[in-house]
Amino acid sequence: ILVVDDSEVNRKILITVLQSLGNFIIDEAVMGTEAVEKVKYRREPYDVIFMDLTMPVMGGREATQKIKKELGSPSRVIAVTGDSISSKEMNLLYEVGFLAVQPKPFTKENIEKFL
Repeated sequence: ILVVDDSEVNRKILITVLQSLGNFIIDEAVMGTEAVEKVKYRREPYDVIFMDLTMPVMGGREATQKIKKELGSPSRVIAVTGDSISSKEMNLLYEVGFLAVQPKPFTKENIEKFL
């Protein structure tokens, strides 16, 4: 599992939830560029990537587009965002390769359904 968020607090909360759900190997990335590099050089694809949408340098949309379209990763990418998302924006997220959108704050049950 890869957790991508520029907020250390948000990463730690999600990692704590994931650890409570099972014995997963969890990597972290602080921004989209780092996530793309981790996916590019990893031998086995991540099962799931939890991707924040708003990050410096490269946001979640652009990172996911690179991960899915340029690198061809089979990983399931879940957008995790504190922003409200319009139906038009939701469709754009699906087009670039997101499987689903999970609003913040989330519950353990919200995250468990993606594992």
